[in-house]
Amino acid sequence: MSKSIFLLLGPENGEKERFIARLRSDLEKKAGGSLETSSFYPYDTSMADVVSDMRNGSLFASSKLVKISRIEDLKKEGVDSLIEYIASPAPGVTLLLLSDEIGSDPKSPPGKLKKPLPKENVKIFWELFENQKQGWILSYFREKKMGIHQEALELLLDLVDNNTLDLKEACGRLALYYGEGRQLSVEDVESQILHSKEENVFSLFAKIAEGDLAGSLDICIKILESGAGQAVQILGGIIWQFRRLHALRLLLDSNFSEQEALNRVNIRGKRNGQISLQGAANYSSEDLGRILALQARYDGLLRSTPAEAHSHVLSMFFYYAVARKGLEEEPVLP
Repeated sequence: MSKSIFLLLGPENGEKERFIARLRSDLEKKAGGSLETSSFYPYDTSMADVVSDMRNGSLFASSKLVKISRIEDLKKEGVDSLIEYIASPAPGVTLLLLSDEIGSDPKSPPGKLKKPLPKENVKIFWELFENQKQGWILSYFREKKMGIHQEALELLLDLVDNNTLDLKEACGRLALYYGEGRQLSVEDVESQILHSKEENVFSLFAKIAEGDLAGSLDICIKILESGAGQAVQILGGIIWQFRRLHALRLLLDSNFSEQEALNRVNIRGKRNGQISLQGAANYSSEDLGRILALQARYDGLLRSTPAEAHSHVLSMFFYYAVARKGLEEEPVLP
């Protein structure tokens, strides 16, 4: 049982990141500024490899901080590798296990990883209530000597994930652009938040959920060209969201209400819920099962083809996933 392993749960990522920042600062002081940091996700890294990396220590630093996000998506072998590591952790390594879930299900990855840890090393960061989020935004702009119209505030909450980390980033962008004395309007929020958002696997999946093949291909190319994601990571992120959508669709097929189904799959926030429900309306559970079955083939293609062919391989995947709903012909490489 280790004091150097923390399970950080819950949807309030702003407070979660502040906890991590304080911990990192403490570790840097203890290590004399010599701290190596690394981050991993279940869909692009084997947990056995992560554990091996932690046990090998660091060549250039006396201390190491390792963060594994979205642990709710760990497979059984990944959970088993981490439980084995928790029983005998490496010296000089601090491990952070992150999830938006709260670990209430003992059979889920967060629930299983919670069991072997000391209670004081399991921390839950709860989402703010709607009125608290509105109050947080109003207080932020009041400190900047700015204001915001109610409709603009509601739009901002629709566009931004429901945690203070993303709210602070969005509000900071508005404050920097418009400055002191501004009463923010809907048009201001649309201009700076809606139309200037950087593309990522989540904005990409929003187009996929709409069934918009052209929009999906356009965003995918932008992500690749910006260097914000490699092809294998993009595919992994999209497949992860397809798995959640498949779980949601199955619950809806079993006559769960929309809100109950969203809660069970841990899809939070008004906009995220709208995107997911639109995807569930556009793809049947059979469609989603076929799409998920494409993963192994296209992941293998990406790993076995040169980088210059990756855009073509991803384009094929999106064509068969979005336009053909998983009905596939044998892929042909250029």
